[in-house]
Amino acid sequence: MKRVTISAALLSFTILLTPLGCGSGEETGTSETSLTKEGALQPKGVSVAEVARRDFDRSVRFTGTLQPENHAGLRALVEGTIDNFPVEIGDRVEKGQLLFQVRLVDYELRVRQARSAIRVAEATEQTYRVSVEDAKREKLRMENLYKEGSATEQMQDRAGTEYDRAQAVLEQAKATVTQARVGLDTALQALEDCTVTAPYAGFVTGKYREQDEYVRRGEVVVEIMDLATLKAEVALPERYFESVSPGTAVPIEVGSGVMEVEGEVVAVNPKIDPQTRTFLIKVRVDNQEGRLKAGLFCSGLLSLPPTKGGIAVPSAALLNDEGRSFVWVAESGKVQRRVIQVGVSAEGFVQVTDGLQTGEKVVVEGVGGLMDGSLVEVAAGP
Repeated sequence: MKRVTISAALLSFTILLTPLGCGSGEETGTSETSLTKEGALQPKGVSVAEVARRDFDRSVRFTGTLQPENHAGLRALVEGTIDNFPVEIGDRVEKGQLLFQVRLVDYELRVRQARSAIRVAEATEQTYRVSVEDAKREKLRMENLYKEGSATEQMQDRAGTEYDRAQAVLEQAKATVTQARVGLDTALQALEDCTVTAPYAGFVTGKYREQDEYVRRGEVVVEIMDLATLKAEVALPERYFESVSPGTAVPIEVGSGVMEVEGEVVAVNPKIDPQTRTFLIKVRVDNQEGRLKAGLFCSGLLSLPPTKGGIAVPSAALLNDEGRSFVWVAESGKVQRRVIQVGVSAEGFVQVTDGLQTGEKVVVEGVGGLMDGSLVEVAAGP
């Protein structure tokens, strides 16, 4: 009997507790829902800045490789054995200094042969000149005898034919003399070409044959570079084409910034590559002191004409979504998402080329959680 009484008492206590628990849960849910709706309707505090016009300094950074403005692979102009090769890689040479020489004796013999051929040709020409004079006199004599009746017409014609033949032979002899003189000029040029000298002052940077080696005409034997002036050819995007001109000074960092030198734009290619949409410029660097070496990596900062009065917003207002730039425009207590086109940036501001007008206000602080149409409470921005 005692056990039944205790069980009944416990059941009664459970029933009393259950309604209280259910009532409490319903009141809590209603309260949370109410708070959420209230939060959604509550304006979010943001700071804004007015879209205004601003001047922008523009620049473009580029990278390249310094190469000598003058460099040449000097070839053998005649074939033969190198019998004089006085330079080594790294040697400095002056303009006109001997680099290498092919053996001269074979070409000296050709010059002698050509001169001998001229003497023979000239002697032959002189012989035929005499023959022409003799034939001419005989022709005149026969013409006079024919007029006097002492010579037949056949005799006169024969004398004229002999004169014409002698003249033709003389013309051939003259041509032989001319050909012999051309042969002499060719032999003299070949003799001169045996000796190869430096076309300008520079350094020997390549040596591809050695003393006593045989070389053929056209083979590269030695390379020299003039390192007094270096250049870098750089490809720039076509949007900078109208802004770059020769004479512009360019600070150049060499070797990952370990050295800084002054460069100058000396040439702008008027052609734009249709494949890459870029154009080439040539930047020249003075290296009279020889501090720089060919092949060094370099980077430069090319200053461009400033953009005057461009529409600008603070960089803090600019956001990106899948490659598109946008800002939150605040108006009448709400915000609107506005996609824009941007240009250059400088000193904490970004140029806007499309999508905004002066006088509009953009959110610069409090952008987190904003959606189109969100209520905002605007505070003064920077």
